[in-house]
Amino acid sequence: MLSTQISTVIGRFQIFHQDHKELIKESFNHGSKTIVVIGSIDQARTPKNPFNYEERKQMILSAFNEADKKRLIFIGVRDFYYWKTRWTTTVANQINQELNKLNLNPQTTKVNLIGFKKDKETAEYLNSFGQSNWNFINIRKDKEESKLLSATYLRELFFEEKMSQLKAHLDPNVFKFLSNFIINQKEIFKNVKDEYNFYKTEKRGYMPHEVTKDGETYIVSEYFPIRVTVDAVVIQSGHVLLVERGYLPGKGLYALPGGHLESENEIFEDAVRELKEETKLKVSETILQNCLKEVKEFSHPKRSLRGRVITFAHLFKLNDSFSLPEVRGSSDAKKAFWMPINEALKHPELFFEDHYFILEYFINRF
Repeated sequence: MLSTQISTVIGRFQIFHQDHKELIKESFNHGSKTIVVIGSIDQARTPKNPFNYEERKQMILSAFNEADKKRLIFIGVRDFYYWKTRWTTTVANQINQELNKLNLNPQTTKVNLIGFKKDKETAEYLNSFGQSNWNFINIRKDKEESKLLSATYLRELFFEEKMSQLKAHLDPNVFKFLSNFIINQKEIFKNVKDEYNFYKTEKRGYMPHEVTKDGETYIVSEYFPIRVTVDAVVIQSGHVLLVERGYLPGKGLYALPGGHLESENEIFEDAVRELKEETKLKVSETILQNCLKEVKEFSHPKRSLRGRVITFAHLFKLNDSFSLPEVRGSSDAKKAFWMPINEALKHPELFFEDHYFILEYFINRF
């Protein structure tokens, strides 16, 4: 019976558009309630994730009437770049908690997962739920991929303030929300738009472009570079050494000391060089070598909006018997500081790219 069925729609909803709305409207045909799972929460604002959980929830609610709003239940789930199964488990556990609140048995209630496998990434997470009482309903099979709305494209229209073009793809109330956001959140909008323009300019040189040589015009397409970086996770007495970034991208965000690998250096050499350049940490290279506990490669393809960036993070555990060494920001770092680890783990939204996930990885291991 319909009363013992619940629908679920999963997405980032950055921006909530008409295809998203169609998914949720369809979900009403398959359950008495719809649990909307909003992903990628608790992150710093970026051109890819410009809106926080509450703002996205507000956008979604604005697109429905009062009766439909009462059928919606919202949960937020953070990313787990380096623990894929943990993401699936977290989503399932939170949905089960909501079923318990509705006095429904999570083991017997039919959960209809409503979605459209528009790309490899979407298909992977939609296929990752193996519970026997979960049923995937693939809608809009007949719609060509080229006709599907792209949230990436809509965000481009948003940051370039092409509002008339954007309006055609949104519920009127969602469009009103975005228009008000630009006006009422001027500083936030400016900061994220600056990031958007930074990435757009950086990638422009690698897009197909015309080159004229000896009177002949050619179309040239450069390969986007794969960058290699190094980072330092320095821990002592329950504190971690962090820097505040002084420049785009990620200006003002917390980060691990690090930077690009230089072609003539060993990875360890560059990790130490960047650490000392950005923090002025007065600990010798010999001591750091003795305090090195692990070197781990982090290479999630979505870890950076700059493109494919692979980093080698070095975990240094300094001697807790000594007081915390003095540090100060230098080079690309506006400031350097020691932060209690417990405090740092409470604020993933303050960190640049996946640096919070890197820190979390090492803390869980040691």
